Amino acid sequence: MDYRFPVPVIGASVSVLFLFNESYTMFGGNILSTLTGEFCYMIAFALFCLFHRLPAQRIRTGKGLLKNGILLG
Repeated sequence: MDYRFPVPVIGASVSVLFLFNESYTMFGGNILSTLTGEFCYMIAFALFCLFHRLPAQRIRTGKGLLKNGILLG
């Protein structure tokens, strides 16, 4: 999302902490939930990250808003 230097590093560090979090296994997103079979949550989490990035890019350019709606649906 075109942030300056420390923000991407902090975001990557927090996401690694989230991946290795062992306090829950049923909500999806972390490694333990993927190993227990919560694949649909992991796919939804990946699509959420994609959907979070694309609107910011497409709002700046002003095109592709229909594709955002389809992705959300």
